[in-house]
Amino acid sequence: MIIIGIILHENIKAKTERAENVSEKNYKTYQEGLIKSLIADPSQISDVVQYVSASDFNDDNYQLIFNAMLELNRDQEEITLPGIVNQIVTETPEAHIDPTWILSLGDDLTKWTIKAPAYTWAKLVKQESSRFRVKEIVNNASSEVNNEQPLDLIQTVNDELNQ
Repeated sequence: MIIIGIILHENIKAKTERAENVSEKNYKTYQEGLIKSLIADPSQISDVVQYVSASDFNDDNYQLIFNAMLELNRDQEEITLPGIVNQIVTETPEAHIDPTWILSLGDDLTKWTIKAPAYTWAKLVKQESSRFRVKEIVNNASSEVNNEQPLDLIQTVNDELNQ
């Protein structure tokens, strides 16, 4: 009976790890889809900012690119790949992001725009961002459950989820 329990526990653990890997892969794909959709049609940025902010990106490179797009839009400058590179190099030189990689984001944009418009990618990014934030809050709380008063912990979790 103990062996069956151990096997069952390992199977559940393996399935959970696979699900987390799929979720992480989807999250990165959604971020890429959003960035590439905005490169293809920068006029969509005003719709996208209703759903996401830079903090919804967990990939540092895509977050930098999104921030650069926001800055260019705010400054009423055209959002182009060279403009994005210039914005990042000028405003965030410590980022050490590869300009050729940024410029290559313009390759095969049709693939991404056919799959979904920018606002759909934005909703997906927000969904995964929220999922990861909830996981982080719950994991932090579970590690503190023996160290804090339960009601205080519930209040802390509630406050963090409401942010």
